[in-house]
Amino acid sequence: MSTPLVVIVTDELVAELEHVAKRATKGEWWIDSHGHTMVSHDSGITHTVFQAMDIVKPAVRHPETGNLSHWPNDWDASYIATANPAKILALLAERAELRRVIADVKWRVADTTDQLQATGFDGDRRYGLDEWSGPIKNLNMAIGILEKSLEPNK
Repeated sequence: MSTPLVVIVTDELVAELEHVAKRATKGEWWIDSHGHTMVSHDSGITHTVFQAMDIVKPAVRHPETGNLSHWPNDWDASYIATANPAKILALLAERAELRRVIADVKWRVADTTDQLQATGFDGDRRYGLDEWSGPIKNLNMAIGILEKSLEPNK
């Protein structure tokens, strides 16, 4: 029984993925109709990403994917084609945006807390503000959960 590979998403991994994705063949990737070349279309131009060498047998239609391919496991080729540079860069951009939103929300909660404290809020009903205590606690808890979800797994 093999041990599953655990990949920790670190800033270094993100930088590596972005570095490679920006330099790889642009466009959406897929396997051509002959099953031996992975191609990409970008701005109306077809690029060859990969071509099987020394093809001695005809491509076989894989029953699960429906693709003609020389790959023993066509899901490997389908996976590579699906995880093309544009999609990796989109995932990385979304991750960066989520981190930006979390930082913004965190700042806004801290700013709101500071403003409430400056007005004398201390959870005492005489100021009429203690109804904010629960929501602020909930927001801080939500921020903690979001931050934890973006931390590398230890």
